[in-house]
Amino acid sequence: MPSSKLGIALEMDVNETIRRLKEKIQEMEGVPINRLAVHANGIELHDHKSMQDCELSDNSEIDVAVQSSPVTTTTSRSSSGNMNNGSRKLRIVVVTKCGAEKIQSR
Repeated sequence: MPSSKLGIALEMDVNETIRRLKEKIQEMEGVPINRLAVHANGIELHDHKSMQDCELSDNSEIDVAVQSSPVTTTTSRSSSGNMNNGSRKLRIVVVTKCGAEKIQSR
């Protein structure tokens, strides 16, 4: 996955869903949707919600964590329960289709 400081540009409509955002990330980066977790202001954004439902507007920040593959299971557990354990962060810049608003993530 590219580690550009500028992020990845995605064109989105405010009525599109978080699921559609994940689909676009999958198309561009090849990361399976089930490995993507999208958060804004520390709250997980659910697939069925629209960008507008999540109150994402100009310069909103979205964190996209890429979870490690669930193919293997281990017997050790992390006491922290930290989502970042074995995950990577993805920075995205989402531009609305009208071009007037940007939704920026890091």
